[in-house]
Amino acid sequence: MSNFSRTLGFPLLSLLIGLGAGLFAVASAQEGEKVYELRIYTATPDNLDKLHARFRYHTIRIFDNHGMKVVGFWSPTSEEEADGALIYALEYAS
Repeated sequence: MSNFSRTLGFPLLSLLIGLGAGLFAVASAQEGEKVYELRIYTATPDNLDKLHARFRYHTIRIFDNHGMKVVGFWSPTSEEEADGALIYALEYAS
């Protein structure tokens, strides 16, 4: 089994399954149908801070203008992935 699978693969897969199940339960209980989308961005080397700034100052405002709400942001905790990935979930009307 690769080092990636042991350090990030299983915990990330567990998080995605749990998040997906939770979001499905919330979406089916609401009157208006909502869509939840999990996105993962991988920044080019040494540009994660620029990606965070882009989201902070521009992207979230664009999402708001289109009726999209950011549910949450996450960053991997493993040393191999921590410097390059941005994970977030969006909510918007179906």
